[in-house]
Amino acid sequence: LVMDPRDTDVVAKVVELSGGLGVPVAFDAAAARPTLQQGLEMVRRGGQVLVVSMAWEDVDLLTVEWIGREVEMKAAYGSEPVDWRTALNLMERGQLSSKSMVTADSFIGFDEMQSSMERLMKPEEHVQVVLVP
Repeated sequence: LVMDPRDTDVVAKVVELSGGLGVPVAFDAAAARPTLQQGLEMVRRGGQVLVVSMAWEDVDLLTVEWIGREVEMKAAYGSEPVDWRTALNLMERGQLSSKSMVTADSFIGFDEMQSSMERLMKPEEHVQVVLVP
């Protein structure tokens, strides 16, 4: 299910689709105040918000909202080999697209490493680089 947050109340739709309870787990791949808040609002009581990205600025959270609903926040960095196999299988079946993640200028050589790391500090412009030896 794909939703455009500009024309859909994502939280309301997710809660509706889950029968009014909220989902057991929400994945946050942006680590921004609005998306963390949405994750909190769409998980059920006792649910989990799994943060799989890094925030590039301070993110304020009102802990009473998390504690009051006993929501657990976890962070994940990196992956296991099984994660790569799962992602590649989804891509093979056309269920996951890399178009918005990897563009022509994402492929870099060793000589571009430093400038690429600096580009990644601006996540609104670049989200991924691929090192080509």
